[in-house]
Amino acid sequence: MSVKQLIELRQKQADLQANWDRQAVTLASGALALLAGLGPPAPAGFEKYFLAATWVFLGIGIVAGAAATYLHVSAAKNLANKFHEQLLNSIRMESPLSSNVRIVAQPSRIFSWSEPVMVVSLLLAVCNLVTYAVITTIGA
Repeated sequence: MSVKQLIELRQKQADLQANWDRQAVTLASGALALLAGLGPPAPAGFEKYFLAATWVFLGIGIVAGAAATYLHVSAAKNLANKFHEQLLNSIRMESPLSSNVRIVAQPSRIFSWSEPVMVVSLLLAVCNLVTYAVITTIGA
């Protein structure tokens, strides 16, 4: 595998991940809107805690998912900033920018954690919603 193929493969993976993140946020936003707008009246028993937890986890998942979609933008921004720093240093030192200088940047830490937080919170939201549905069905 050549370096060019590896770069293309990483770009394809990043594009697929960004698409998946956007789909997860869209689904979670729709679920939250439906639950809030068309949901059942607030239950009186302990099942209300499962419904409330569903809303909380959907909200966390949506916010974390929005941050996850920004992950690659953050990495590219940090890489451009690092390159800019190296370029300014080479101008100040009056020396050409060497091709041997490695310029590496990572996304901000908050964006790196956002994807796993999104996945876990959306899974917890689904588990709470299913538990709520089962309890209300059995109790009805």
